[in-house]
Amino acid sequence: MMYHHRVSAEGAPHCRRVSAEGVSHCRRVSAERVGTVGGSALREWALSRKTGQTSHKMNSHSQATGADQVVGMGLVGFSLVVFTYYTIWVIVLPFVDSSHILHSYFLPREYAVILPAVAGLLLVLLVGTFIAVVMWKSRKPAKKTD
Repeated sequence: MMYHHRVSAEGAPHCRRVSAEGVSHCRRVSAERVGTVGGSALREWALSRKTGQTSHKMNSHSQATGADQVVGMGLVGFSLVVFTYYTIWVIVLPFVDSSHILHSYFLPREYAVILPAVAGLLLVLLVGTFIAVVMWKSRKPAKKTD
């Protein structure tokens, strides 16, 4: 038997007991039972409901700061510009006459394949390096044998 946790629309935690056949039932978890069901987020929620106070952990996930929102909007804007540029470059430009002024704003078509391939390789390299560093730092020292 396995438990899955979720949060209802009112913000109350629920617990689904899942059997081999599927979901057998769903019920509201009381603040007293949260400790037996498990999950630190559920315990934090139950404690805040009982005492009326929220911990620093619960408030840290509520909203992003102004600087985070500006950075996020900047990344979304940059992504939209790159997507629009690449879409026009790859989909629209082949149908435009090669002597048109629009072609002067775009790189040659060979780069439409080369640049995403290089970006993908760099992404795989960076993700692989990150995983290797995390695994290297989290490894446990080997036990010495006598």
